[in-house]
Amino acid sequence: MKKFTLIYLLALGMVAGLNAQVLSFGVKGGLNYSKMKFDNISNITTTAANYNLMEDESFQGFHIGVMGRLKVFNLFLQPELLFNTTGGKVLVEEVGSSVKKVKQVKYNKLDLPVLLGMKIGPARVNLGPVASVTLSSNSELGDIIPDIETLSKGATIGFQAGAGIDIFKKLTFDLRYEGGLSKLGDKLTVGGNDYAFDSRDRKFLVSVGFFF
Repeated sequence: MKKFTLIYLLALGMVAGLNAQVLSFGVKGGLNYSKMKFDNISNITTTAANYNLMEDESFQGFHIGVMGRLKVFNLFLQPELLFNTTGGKVLVEEVGSSVKKVKQVKYNKLDLPVLLGMKIGPARVNLGPVASVTLSSNSELGDIIPDIETLSKGATIGFQAGAGIDIFKKLTFDLRYEGGLSKLGDKLTVGGNDYAFDSRDRKFLVSVGFFF
């Protein structure tokens, strides 16, 4: 009986050790630098004035969440669940005037990337799809164009690609690019007039994580 118990405990320890090597969980967070891509929109007419809208500099947000990693030899599958703030900045120019203002369009989202990657020593490369659900949005464009409306989808699909490095098998650093395959919206509506607007997500993500 003692011999059987010893063998059982040894086997249990081996399985636990194997699971620790193959499957791991952790937390991560970091910064986003995003831009919305759209063609310049000219002569949006309001009761106050006419405006031109132009793409502007990057919007800085953040992400935080949990991750898992399933390793098989040098390959791994890494799903994540992240709360994400993203968006863009729009330069608003008043027609016939030198007045220019930068306005933010911000989205709070829940992202689910599922990445397939390869380890090369401590370094990694990865690529995979990301599904995003919009939780809420806030646009400062309404401050100067009161009747502006944007079409926003509740869910979108994109992709992430990037590289990273693992230190001491616990601490991880990542740099990724995310591109949108579907749009949050494809037009702005002002006073019943529609203007083309591609709010497809584009952003860089810099993050640090820790596996338990």
